[in-house]
Amino acid sequence: MCEERNGVIVDGESKSKITIHSGVNVNSYTFIKELDAVSDATYIFVALGNDELNISTAVKLRAYFENLGTKPIIQAVVYNSDKKDAMTDITNFKGQRYDIDFIGDIRSSFCEKIMLGSEVERIALERHLKWGREDMFWKYGYNYNSSVASAIHRRMKILCGVPGIEKSPKDRNDEELWSIRKLEHCRWNAYMRSEGYTYGTVRNDLAKKHHCLVPFDQLSYEDQIKDDD
Repeated sequence: MCEERNGVIVDGESKSKITIHSGVNVNSYTFIKELDAVSDATYIFVALGNDELNISTAVKLRAYFENLGTKPIIQAVVYNSDKKDAMTDITNFKGQRYDIDFIGDIRSSFCEKIMLGSEVERIALERHLKWGREDMFWKYGYNYNSSVASAIHRRMKILCGVPGIEKSPKDRNDEELWSIRKLEHCRWNAYMRSEGYTYGTVRNDLAKKHHCLVPFDQLSYEDQIKDDD
């Protein structure tokens, strides 16, 4: 978010700029003017601290972008489980689906079944076992968190229809294989930056330095091919 990095295109890393418009009333004309400036949005996350406001704002956003002929992904936080269930697959009076993903309710997001032994956690462990022992997965937060982040991102690649992601690496063509490798390295770079790591000629986890924090094309061939998913 610092001025030196926000919006700066770094090859193999972030290609976005985050702009905060504070104090904008979502029920005001000013809000519509702010939306006009981002008419090419592809993903919208609604979290305004109130279930009813989140729902009404998400519906308003769907209508706005429908008028533009675009269909960004819209996710809205709804903490109340019953409300969330009631809003799933909602339609208007003509039966048209709003296609809003309501998330965050306590029952489905924070129950023991979800938090412990979840599918994401199982996939994360499988990914970790490619590189290390199981006890190291549970013992060290770095191993656990980075593997979970990787598993979550793979789920998003599937949802976004990344070419070849549904295949095993051995069944992908060269274009799919290298495209997914590059995308995964971009994901890894972004994750490591978020953890406070910067580039260093030698890996030093105490200093949070890593020699692989470079654009994909600058990696050694061995590092380029070590993660195909």
